[in-house]
Amino acid sequence: MPNTSQNTTDPDLAVAQAVATAVREFGPSASTEPRRVQGLISDVLGPAARTRRAEIDAVVMAADEQIPDDLMARRIGVGEALDRLLDRGLGRDLALFAIEVWQFAFGLLDPSRPAPSLSKRLTEPTPTLDPAPAETARFDPRFLAASLRAEEPATPATPEEPANRRGRWIALAAILSALALVGGILAVVMGGGGRSHITVTPPPAPVLRLTFAEEATAFGTAARTWTSSGENFVGKVKLTNTGSSDASVHHVEVLPKSLVADAAAITSDPAHVVIKSDPVIAWDLTIPTGSSETVTYRFKPAKRVTKSRLETWRDDRAKAAAAFTAESSRPPALTISEPAEGATVATTFVVAGSTDPGATVSVAGAAVTVNPDGTWSHQVAGTTTVVVTASSPYGVTTELTRHVQFPAPTPQVPQTPTPETPGPTTTNTKPKRQPATKLCPNGTRVATAASCPTPPAAVTPPPLTPVVPQLPDPTVTCWNGTVVGAGSQCPPRPISITINGPNEIFSDGTCGHNYSITATGFTPVDVDWPGSGPYDGKTAAVLTFPRPSDADFAYTTTFTVTAKAPDGRTATASKSVHVITAPPSGCG
Repeated sequence: MPNTSQNTTDPDLAVAQAVATAVREFGPSASTEPRRVQGLISDVLGPAARTRRAEIDAVVMAADEQIPDDLMARRIGVGEALDRLLDRGLGRDLALFAIEVWQFAFGLLDPSRPAPSLSKRLTEPTPTLDPAPAETARFDPRFLAASLRAEEPATPATPEEPANRRGRWIALAAILSALALVGGILAVVMGGGGRSHITVTPPPAPVLRLTFAEEATAFGTAARTWTSSGENFVGKVKLTNTGSSDASVHHVEVLPKSLVADAAAITSDPAHVVIKSDPVIAWDLTIPTGSSETVTYRFKPAKRVTKSRLETWRDDRAKAAAAFTAESSRPPALTISEPAEGATVATTFVVAGSTDPGATVSVAGAAVTVNPDGTWSHQVAGTTTVVVTASSPYGVTTELTRHVQFPAPTPQVPQTPTPETPGPTTTNTKPKRQPATKLCPNGTRVATAASCPTPPAAVTPPPLTPVVPQLPDPTVTCWNGTVVGAGSQCPPRPISITINGPNEIFSDGTCGHNYSITATGFTPVDVDWPGSGPYDGKTAAVLTFPRPSDADFAYTTTFTVTAKAPDGRTATASKSVHVITAPPSGCG
């Protein structure tokens, strides 16, 4: 134990001496209760505690990190203790001061050294930090005897000293004397001129456990626990099917990056699939009715586990889960940049647009390559109605339809043949001496005694028949790209609805929350909402979420919405909402 006979009037030494006094009076276990340490120091310092708030907070933070116990058991060195406090945001000098105060209080510093002070720490050079010690520590009985002598009161107790304090001193002295005697006996038994010691096995790392409130799911319940011991962190989720039939379960577990930085660091039983490296992992299970399945995942956490950090990580998990739910339920963006709606195009044309990077796109049922920036293009032929669908990595789709038209065909004009016209006859008016000939009707001359050739019979040309162009039969191109006759009907367009609204409600007593739907493939004529308020074709009804019981302030509820199309078909969608209400009021 430290020498507490030093000058206690020096205000710079007040915090270290107050901690030493608390340890001397209540034993080493005082460091295991940080809030109690704060109260003990404040009691010893009195009004001066207000001026030493930063030093007191640093010492209490060191106790919260279990640094005093780990230093005493030789599980860590000053270097690792300093890293823990730096992780909590303390400055280097203030962190070193807090470590030295606990070393002083437990007698781990040279007894000739004065009590630590923050002002002295600020003027001294940074010490060389010792490496992490071995797994076992050496226990020297001579140190116990010296500590016992240092703790003996210099003067008898005054009448004002409480009797129970004197009793604790007597008990503590008896315990230390017995330990010193046992150490001396062991030293004699071991013999030899070397340094005698006892090997002390450090206690096992404490097991920390955090149990979450049971969650309601679409198939039953989910119960989660987190357990940590040393560097091992184990999460378990028990999934119970309370339904009347077997359930195919896709369970997604979202963990905050503050707890584990990457999904690659996680192992699980059964094996998981990685949804995101942030990390988000999932299991696909078949759970019989009335049965349970447990998934277990393990990893080394990013920081040393404490009870307060477990609770912080639990809150971080809830925020990360809400963010992922919003991300995974959001439909992808989708635009068509060409052709324009109603444009006249050739029978083969290009459809182009953009979507979210990472989404997949199909045009007229054909998969399309999406560039890293989200742009895409595809060549289409022979259709005037093009359906484009974008799907997010989580299966949420957005659909757009583009209508175009082909140029009207040019009618063929019939060609009427032109009759041949005989060429002009040339007559020589200059008289010539001709042999005895005669002119035949056909213009030829023959000898007078010869006969003219018989003219051919007249040929009557056949009448001309006009050519009528053959136009194709009228057809209709349906929404899915199929072509049917003008008198036939296209198959009905698939219809669906998506519920839009928060997946997690933090309620301060407000019972109404706005939700809406997005209809795909139709315009609803009627919507069945489980809550109050009419559906006007645009906005949502106002829903309420009844609490299962007065004791439940965090629970999950599921509601269903049904929309009716003009042709009588219906589309249904469900949504699960995690509700956190403020006690004691609730909805329902």
